[in-house]
Amino acid sequence: RVLFRSAYLGRYMRKCRVISAEQLLDVVEGRLTDIDVEDLLRSDLVAMAEVEGTPTHLVGEVSCTADKEDVVRAARRAEHLRKAGLAAIAFVACEAIAQKTAEFASREKVRVLVEGRLLPESA
Repeated sequence: RVLFRSAYLGRYMRKCRVISAEQLLDVVEGRLTDIDVEDLLRSDLVAMAEVEGTPTHLVGEVSCTADKEDVVRAARRAEHLRKAGLAAIAFVACEAIAQKTAEFASREKVRVLVEGRLLPESA
């Protein structure tokens, strides 16, 4: 698993903490299909934070070089949480991302963290 440094995102969110698969199951079981739960559990990282004062789940994919599939997975998994009635934000954390992929992420409403720097929403 990835060490998630909330200090990177401190201006964007507060009280960020990684949650375990068990904690996630406690929240989503009975609200989602088994297939959606299994997909959600494959996320590289799920955390809770306050975003603009609202408790929000963060669902992330972590990759050396982010690609379109990372963005698609993060978006799909955040949507599972929204289907369960929870606030959720998808993100991709990486060391590098192609401009075309960053633009795709922006269109898909997936936040991108590159080398600890959060890209603007309209990359």
